Amino acid sequence: MRQVLAQAKSPATATLTVVADDRNDLAAAVDAACSADVVIVLAGTIAEEGRDRPSIALANGQDSIIAAVAAANRRTIVVLRDNASTLVARAGTVHDGAHDGRPARDESSLRCLG
Repeated sequence: MRQVLAQAKSPATATLTVVADDRNDLAAAVDAACSADVVIVLAGTIAEEGRDRPSIALANGQDSIIAAVAAANRRTIVVLRDNASTLVARAGTVHDGAHDGRPARDESSLRCLG
């Protein structure tokens, strides 16, 4: 992202904050979200061929990360990187979603098929 911004000679900046499964960095992500113009959250699940997942929900409480960041900045974009069907709980502050490149605006808008 930084390289793209530099090539475009944009004055915009990008900050990367990774939140691990233990959530030690969640406060840093929320702080960064508070001061950002736009937030992009990358979440997802990797499924294995021939192996069932215990649930189609996002693993490791990723929904709670999305909810915390979206509560800190209403301009939050959620990008799901999945190779299987995934159900995302609708965080009250995430108002829109997309799947298969098409916008969706109903209760299922953040249910994405990989």
